[in-house]
Amino acid sequence: MVGDGGDQDCDGIDGTDADGDGYAADWSGGEDCDDEDEATYPGAEEVPSDGIDQDCDGSDWVPYSAVSAGYHHNCALDPSGGIECWGYDSYGQVSDAPTGSGYTAVSAGGEHNCALDPSGGIECWGYDAHGQVSDAP
Repeated sequence: MVGDGGDQDCDGIDGTDADGDGYAADWSGGEDCDDEDEATYPGAEEVPSDGIDQDCDGSDWVPYSAVSAGYHHNCALDPSGGIECWGYDSYGQVSDAPTGSGYTAVSAGGEHNCALDPSGGIECWGYDAHGQVSDAP
């Protein structure tokens, strides 16, 4: 019986390993998230941004091109030039990040952030008590 701790077919694995990579399929009680591809198994080397989760950790690894740390939040540029921010969001410095792609740089400040937009302009968001957001050129 699959998943019972025994190796009924004497292949060294408790469960079904159709692709022969040494890991049983997740549906059979193992950890292999794609038992039809021998290059996909827990601990496999991840190929960035190919849409495949080679190491079975639940996501495809995406290489970021830049990261900036603010006071209690951070921002990064994803491979498409999109902006992702996370952390404390008291002034919209996380939730008001621009959507879209093609940004070339991002800088996280204390309570606001700025980025170079696809046209070469500056876009800022977050706390604006002294014009640091609204007065951006």
